[in-house]
Amino acid sequence: MPLHPQAQAFLDASQHVMAAMPPLAERDPAAWREQGRRMAAEARDLPLGPPVHSEVDRTIPGPAGDIPVRVFTPGDRGPYPVLV
Repeated sequence: MPLHPQAQAFLDASQHVMAAMPPLAERDPAAWREQGRRMAAEARDLPLGPPVHSEVDRTIPGPAGDIPVRVFTPGDRGPYPVLV
């Protein structure tokens, strides 16, 4: 199944940005912390998604035991898309 075009566009843009960045060992930690603070402040201004109708904690079987998952449902009717 192909990625949604918006998700693919985001990944493509991210790769371009990451390729333009200096190697991790050459980055200034203080500058990156400040950039993180700016990005967090900008993210607070973004609209939130739909309200959550229900939130259920479950487990799914994994190779080394159960894996905890949380299932968020936006309403009482579906079908809904999935994000893992």
